[in-house]
Formats: sequence, structure tokens, C-alpha cells
Amino acid sequence: MKTKHILGLAVGIIALGFTSNLRAEDAAKPPADLKAKVEELRGLPPEERRVKQRELMQSLTPEQRKELRASIQKHQHGAVHPDANGKKRSELTSEQAEARKKKAAERLTVLEKKKADGTITEQESKQLERMKTAQERVKAGKKKAARATEKTPAKEEPKP
Repeated sequence: MKTKHILGLAVGIIALGFTSNLRAEDAAKPPADLKAKVEELRGLPPEERRVKQRELMQSLTPEQRKELRASIQKHQHGAVHPDANGKKRSELTSEQAEARKKKAAERLTVLEKKKADGTITEQESKQLERMKTAQERVKAGKKKAARATEKTPAKEEPKP
């Protein structure tokens, strides 16, 4: 009974030593040039890209995987994309914001006219749908904000 217990402990200690050696080897690997590899993946067809992505993730250290996943999350969710001049939306002056809105409204008008004439391309049709959807979201957000700012009458407590 004791020999089984001691044997189990010995195997556990050996396994821990082996895994720590593997971690040390992973840490000793030079950091991969992730940006270059990601750029390389962008030019590949979807099937090849998935295979290469798996290979890339397996070749990275746990820290590098974590860093890459965080970078992907940042870019997919909540990232503020700069405009053509490199400024973020929050950095625009009110005049620049108005000019942007006016330009978008003009583009929307042009696309709607093309749609009515029947000369709209498929790409322009998709752009028109996206612009309309965005416009609806803005309107819904404004309505929601207006409702939130309205004062609600205080409820009277029932008399016992």
C-alpha cells in the first residue's frame, strides 16, 4: 500500500519536473514577429488561413497567445477607428462632425436617387443598406436617451 502511494508521488514529481522543463523551453523561444505573420495570413484564402492560424497559435508561447487574443478582442469589440485624417471620432471638432454628417447625408441622397433610377450597383446597394441601418440606430439611440431624461412622476405611497 505504501509503495503504491510512494510510487504515485514519484510519478507526480517527475511529471511536474517534465512540464516545468517544457515551459522553460517555451519561454526560451524568441518572440515571433506576430504582425508580419498576421499580414501574411490576410492574403490567403479562408481554408488555408484557418490551417495557418492553427499552426501559428500552436507555435506561440502561452503569453504570446494571450497577447494575440487580447489584440484580436480589442480590434473586434469597441475599438474606435480613426477617420481618413487619422483622428478618432471623439477628437473631431463640432464643425468637422457636422461636415461629416452632411457628407454622409449627401451620399445617402445620391444612393437613394440611383436606386430609384435603377442604376445602383450591388456594392452601392449594400452601402445604402448599411447607411440606412446606421441612421435607424442613431434615431433609436436618440429616442432612448430622450425617454431616459424625461422626468417620471413620483409614485404616491398608498395610505394604510
